[in-house]
Amino acid sequence: MKNFTTITLVLISFLKSFSQDANLYPSNLDGNMWFEGYNDKTRTIKNLNFMILSDGDNSQKIIPDFKVKLYLFNKEKYEADKTVIYFKTYEINSFHQMSAREIKNQTISFYDLEGITPGVWRIGVHIDADDEVKEDDKDNAILFQGELVIKEKQPKTNDNNTPNTTNTNTNTNTNTNTNTNTQNTPPPSDPNQELKDQKDNYQKQFTDITKQIATKEFELNEKIKKKTIDSIDIVIEKLHIQELKYKQEETKLALERTTKTLDKTITIDQTQNYIAKEQEFNLKAKSSEKERNEIINIKNLKISSTQSIIDYGTAIKNKENEIAAFKPLNPMDSFNLRIKEQELIALKFRLEEQKLINERTTKTLKGKLKTGEGQSLLTKEEEQRKKASEADQKIKQIQKEKKDAEKQQKKDDRKQKVDNVKIKIKLDQVKKDIANKQKEIDKSKKKNKPAEEIAKLEKQLAELNAKKAELESQLK
Repeated sequence: MKNFTTITLVLISFLKSFSQDANLYPSNLDGNMWFEGYNDKTRTIKNLNFMILSDGDNSQKIIPDFKVKLYLFNKEKYEADKTVIYFKTYEINSFHQMSAREIKNQTISFYDLEGITPGVWRIGVHIDADDEVKEDDKDNAILFQGELVIKEKQPKTNDNNTPNTTNTNTNTNTNTNTNTNTQNTPPPSDPNQELKDQKDNYQKQFTDITKQIATKEFELNEKIKKKTIDSIDIVIEKLHIQELKYKQEETKLALERTTKTLDKTITIDQTQNYIAKEQEFNLKAKSSEKERNEIINIKNLKISSTQSIIDYGTAIKNKENEIAAFKPLNPMDSFNLRIKEQELIALKFRLEEQKLINERTTKTLKGKLKTGEGQSLLTKEEEQRKKASEADQKIKQIQKEKKDAEKQQKKDDRKQKVDNVKIKIKLDQVKKDIANKQKEIDKSKKKNKPAEEIAKLEKQLAELNAKKAELESQLK
């Protein structure tokens, strides 16, 4: 347990420094968001379920803690004052980017909630209700399918009725009916039925949890004997068993409280003491669950980084071979080569980042992370991510330069085609001039014109031939 304590303390210290904001929203799929039924007599919602989702760019990043709240929505009330009525709050911890978390099997009573008028209401869920995470709030709230038809509240008749709900009410509600006509009076309902149902539910929960503990302890001991479980998974399983034992104690106290309430052998002060102890064990169970999830997250991060090291190593070798075999054939290929070189640089930075993550998680799980070393490694990881991001930006810049060069090349090609047409026209004219000049020289020779005149014509012919050669060199 000493090693386990060291691991959890180190985990808590560096996970806080790894928090990153991301967009949060509820799943809108019917299979992820539903409730089984509603009892208006006790104002209890039965078996409510929903799912929280997150966006992001890195599933290794942890989102800061935030709250999720359930609320009641009434159209007429909302149109009048633009408000809803919140009745249940959940604290969400250690939630990663690009992940999902289910809230399941919630049975909740809002009997003591004020401000509920008879009418048609709907249940809603509001993610990050207190705006603790920097994100887009437009998709944070959604209504469940199905309506709650809420009638006038039926009074409680048991002075010691203390249902285990979000709000504990110790007020006594009495109602005296002076109508003497009893012919059509329905038989009285059992005022303790809700408490009896709670007791049965706690008894079932206690039995189920006790079985889970026995099963998990047996399975863990078998794995330890057969050496089929590593030390980290042992810590994880022990934390899970500890969490179940805290829940077992919480349920045991709730069962005692409801039993004594039904037997009328408990005072209000004793009831409050029971509830306080139940809450204490509930918090301990949540703490164990949080520690277990943190260790699981670190273990998964180590597994992920180990595989990433292999993948990046392979990708780097392939890219190096690709660059070595690359032979530029045109001006655009030089841009392609530069892009490949930057891609190789980015891969190397990402490989170094994964090595640092692997070192940090390995030392954390072994309890060998020195004071300040976790933050130092996180800083180095961030530096490698930043360098890889800079290489990505250079790739985008080169791609832009290539695109601009391609546009200019097309523009130059179009201009060259126009110039070639003009040159060909000039060349055709020069060729005609050369032919005519040659005829003129031939006639002058036949007529025995002076040598000086013939020499002058031959000089003009030579100039035309030189002009022809120059125009032909300009053609592309």
